[in-house]
Amino acid sequence: MVQTEEERKENRRKYQQKYRQTEAYKESRKKGEVNRKKYFSSEQYKKKKKEYWQKEGKTVRRKYFSKPEVWKNTQVVAKKYRDTARLEVLQYYSKRLSNSDIPCCRCCGLNDYLEFLSLDHIPGAKIMDKIPELIDLGYSSELRNIPLYKWIKKNNYLSNLQTEYFQILCHNCNLAKGHSKDNKCPHEK
Repeated sequence: MVQTEEERKENRRKYQQKYRQTEAYKESRKKGEVNRKKYFSSEQYKKKKKEYWQKEGKTVRRKYFSKPEVWKNTQVVAKKYRDTARLEVLQYYSKRLSNSDIPCCRCCGLNDYLEFLSLDHIPGAKIMDKIPELIDLGYSSELRNIPLYKWIKKNNYLSNLQTEYFQILCHNCNLAKGHSKDNKCPHEK
């Protein structure tokens, strides 16, 4: 009797199901799992993996991220993360310094668009590089955008320090403050 391809596949599937119920199969699975765990946690595997990624990693990542669907998804996820981190910092400092649940400019009160708001270094970014308590926490004026937000969150929004170092200003107030000689916005004069 000649079996069709579908019958052959069905018979093989039944045999495999039956075999998977046996003790011999279960023992071999356990043994294989133990060996896999042992291998993947070994120094030999870690060394091979490290060598591979040092040699081929850039090429592999470039090839993977060059796919349009991956690149687009990566950008969407990154933007979502960036926006969330920024919003958390804006909300915290607005609530703490301006007593407002909605992020707003500390100087003029602008709260129409989040895009108009920015994080201002009160004493100035370069001056903050020289403050010992910030240096101890790992501050650098090189931190911008996401790294700065992450640093602020990691250090609990600097709430344990006596001095305020950051505030929320709209871009107009921030720019005007930066260009003035006395480091004050025209609204404050």
